[in-house]
Amino acid sequence: MDSSIGHHSKTITEEVKQLKEINSKLTALHWITAQIVAEQDMNTLYNLIINGFSEITSVPKCGFYLVDDNYNFIEAANRNKEGFEAFWLCPGVVSAIHQVIKERIAIITLNEGHCDNCVNQCSSDIEDKCQEMRLQICALYDRLGKPTGLLVAYDFNNHQFNEEWVKVLEIYTLQVSLALENAILNNRLRDLAVKDGLTGLYNHRCFMGDLDKTINRYRKNNLPCCLMLLDVDDFKKYNDTYGHPAGDKILQAMAKIMINTVKELGTVYRYGGEEFAIILPGNELNRGNEIAENIRTNIAAHKFEHRQITVSIGIAEYPFNAVQVNDLIECADQSLYVAKKQGKNRVCLLENSSESCKAKAP
Repeated sequence: MDSSIGHHSKTITEEVKQLKEINSKLTALHWITAQIVAEQDMNTLYNLIINGFSEITSVPKCGFYLVDDNYNFIEAANRNKEGFEAFWLCPGVVSAIHQVIKERIAIITLNEGHCDNCVNQCSSDIEDKCQEMRLQICALYDRLGKPTGLLVAYDFNNHQFNEEWVKVLEIYTLQVSLALENAILNNRLRDLAVKDGLTGLYNHRCFMGDLDKTINRYRKNNLPCCLMLLDVDDFKKYNDTYGHPAGDKILQAMAKIMINTVKELGTVYRYGGEEFAIILPGNELNRGNEIAENIRTNIAAHKFEHRQITVSIGIAEYPFNAVQVNDLIECADQSLYVAKKQGKNRVCLLENSSESCKAKAP
């Protein structure tokens, strides 16, 4: 009798302990999801999602992956505790994830079928453990059932994967799925306001705002900034000969060339029509001229569909050529006009001081 009472008392104590743990997880879940739902910056959102997942799972390592239209996995964020070594997206884990998406499985254990994909790719100490490892894979889906992200917990301690634990994760996954979808849609709406639909570059409105902010910031720090205006040579003739769809392809290809050439040195914008603008913060005329020449030669050397395409580029520098935004644009436009007048397919810059551009210091 006493032993029976003791057994029941122990069972009740364990159940109360589990309920307290679940309540603690749900309380943490409430505050975590409240932060996630309110966040608009995508990178911050990714980190909040993985932080919440890491706190709820308490596993040594976990990762958050985005899923693109071709079902490729792109790591957005990860957390690694105590130097735990795992294999992230090795072929075995990728095959397990594909199985999860296909069969909608919540928990999966790596088996020989998965690990056959990893021959000679995982370190020997990991190979010995991988078939004991369980993955908690939570797939995030949009309202149409398309996978948008994956939360993956790596662990060897199977006791953590109980029914209550999984239910907490299911609630978290559902809330995160909705928050991620809303954030992606809002981000796309913001892009529509500031990006050009054809090239994906920032548009004229964004350019004017960015240039104004850049000049104001660099004025305070007494630093230079180069502005580049670029125009496609004889673009109207190209459109008339080959059609506007062909011309659109030219603009799209040029946008990629400019982005790949400028890289982190500046930002490329579609200024309007066949004109582009590039802001190069912290660069003087000489450096701007070098970058412009690289752009010009890269475009001229590119094998476009019908014929060679060339560009003319005009450069101006703050504060050497102008100290006001509109005057700086005018100086760059003057340089571009000279490039066109001198025969096209060239880079021109004004070697005048700001006084010659009729700009007055504030």
